[in-house]
Amino acid sequence: MKRCLIGGVFYFCTMISSKAVLLSLFLISYNALSAQWLSKQNLIVKINVEQKKIDIQCLQVWPAQESIAVLLHQNFKIDSIVCNGKKIDFSRKDSLLTLDIRGFENQKKAISYYYHGKPKEAVNPPWDGGFVWKKDNNGKPFIATAMQDIGAYHWFPIASKFDCGFNNSVVTCTYPKDLFFKGNGRLVQDFIQPEQRTTSWETKTPISSYNICLNIGDFIHLSDTLSRSDGSKLSLDYYPLSYNKEKAIKQFEQVKPMLNCFEKHFGEFPAQKDGYSIVEAPFAGMEHQSAIAYGNKYQNGYNGFDYSGIGLSFDFIVIHESGHEWWGNSVKACNSIDFWLQEAFCTYAEYIYVKCLFNDSIADKYINHKRTLVTNAASILSGKKSGIDMYSKGALMIRSLQNFCKTEDDWFQILKQFALEHKHKCITTEELIDWWSKQMKIDLKPFFKQYLETTMIPEVVYSVEKKKNTFIYTAKINNVVDGFSLPVIWSNGSTTYKTIFLNNQEIAFELDVENAQPNIEVSYFNLRP
Repeated sequence: MKRCLIGGVFYFCTMISSKAVLLSLFLISYNALSAQWLSKQNLIVKINVEQKKIDIQCLQVWPAQESIAVLLHQNFKIDSIVCNGKKIDFSRKDSLLTLDIRGFENQKKAISYYYHGKPKEAVNPPWDGGFVWKKDNNGKPFIATAMQDIGAYHWFPIASKFDCGFNNSVVTCTYPKDLFFKGNGRLVQDFIQPEQRTTSWETKTPISSYNICLNIGDFIHLSDTLSRSDGSKLSLDYYPLSYNKEKAIKQFEQVKPMLNCFEKHFGEFPAQKDGYSIVEAPFAGMEHQSAIAYGNKYQNGYNGFDYSGIGLSFDFIVIHESGHEWWGNSVKACNSIDFWLQEAFCTYAEYIYVKCLFNDSIADKYINHKRTLVTNAASILSGKKSGIDMYSKGALMIRSLQNFCKTEDDWFQILKQFALEHKHKCITTEELIDWWSKQMKIDLKPFFKQYLETTMIPEVVYSVEKKKNTFIYTAKINNVVDGFSLPVIWSNGSTTYKTIFLNNQEIAFELDVENAQPNIEVSYFNLRP
């Protein structure tokens, strides 16, 4: 019998039908389904607002490889799939498509998918995502997408639910002419026909699949520019609903100081080619790259209440979702288990913003308030439900990590280096720990294990004894993993005396004062005198 090689596995080819080969390809592809970044995607979308349906042509450029499997939600009926101009066969099981690319294995492939159907409608966006079909206050359609938690395969093919995306993305949408479509990146074309309007947007910065979005509504356009000290500029564009123009002008005054702060500490805006943009959305918010979804109703705090917990007045959605342009859209998690790093560093960015806007003391109080949001219901890396611990506990962990540096300048230099070295790249938890260990010149595996893999909160225990003209402090940390150590700052009010590295062994040290205490505001531990 003749043998043939398919996807790296030998099959006996005698009397094997094309259907059987497709089944074999399906089994191989299902097991090999993995992250994939492609050079280009071009989406052409036609919206049927009344029926809540979409008709799509999706072109993706794939490299030479022996097999291709993608996810596309089973709600859609596939009309055809074309590879390099030739219609090809495919197999389908639920939302998994396996393409028959025999004859194209060693070629760069332009694959076009033609399909239509009714996409999943979001129940509680952005957390339970999908398409959002709403009406604005004037009864006009107000449409958006939110795909982070459920995966972009709910409206176009992707190689995996999490780490996949495109170096270049174009989205063209046809929709009712009295509305406007705002997508990611910059406007490419916009023309109005008698009954409909067609608009195209393009990103030239690598973009994760879940960030690609549709926003259709009665938008107006407000434009501004961020001028930097070096003479360079960043375009700022806002798309509020028409009746919210004045509110948007006032509320988005917060953007420039925030961007100045973030660029100082994290480096230049990562999507410089595509510009910074906010578009009003029918849900709270989402970090859609260069088209940040905003639904905080042009008020400070979060949904009308003081999210800071200490009486600060700023728009939480503007600040947090913009922080994701660095932490999530640029420096990104490779796998779902690593997703904590996007939210932890972004929540830490809130602390940086408060530090820029107010002062160090208020910033420390701001991040210390995050303690009240930690549930410790499960460890962050457990894969179990742990509330918003990846945000709050993660940010507290990073603030604690900061204390390993001798000076604040050293810390921010390393932090910016981390952001720049991993710009438009994904990173795993293991790679992150290795990188920071190398920079800090200390093994940080126990440190990260403590906060990411356990629910234990370190507990500092200490005592003070007067001896002649000095005071002897004895201290250690309980409730920690083996090898864990933590730099603990000893202070009294605004006066800082010394930083001592503590572990689970008692350490004795001298101070000239009796009333120094471990500073609990700048490091995540509990205190038991």
